[in-house]
Amino acid sequence: MIIRPAEEADLPQILSVTEQGTRESAFAGTYDRERTTDYVRTHMYWDDAAVIVAIDDNEKLVGGFIAVTGYEMWAERLCGLSKFWVLQRRTNTARLLVQALIDFSEDRECMSIYVSATAQLAQKEQKLFENLLTRAGFDHAGAVMKRDM
Repeated sequence: MIIRPAEEADLPQILSVTEQGTRESAFAGTYDRERTTDYVRTHMYWDDAAVIVAIDDNEKLVGGFIAVTGYEMWAERLCGLSKFWVLQRRTNTARLLVQALIDFSEDRECMSIYVSATAQLAQKEQKLFENLLTRAGFDHAGAVMKRDM
């Protein structure tokens, strides 16, 4: 397994994974491939962000994440996880990606990493994601709330 920054050649596989993820979510938006392409590319080439992918031994994309950093109103940087996806579940892929997120944040001297588990997954998958983060040292830091419009 190789964990590395995404490259332009990864984009078709990333788009496939993100579209598949929308079908696993209870989120009621309409998937837009063109906007997804722009979103991913923005984070690939933005200095304060990264798109990191997990590539298996067959050179297939099996997971990844999008993270951003910023100072907001602080002297220290914060890191936020925007997207996280794993195709090979119940493997070490998710753990490797979480460690890559931690490394990304340490490399940028972030004081904290914020992650919200808001993909609206099935309860079992949601709990697995939360357990993954807890085992990696993340603590609950308040609720995320949503209002549909």
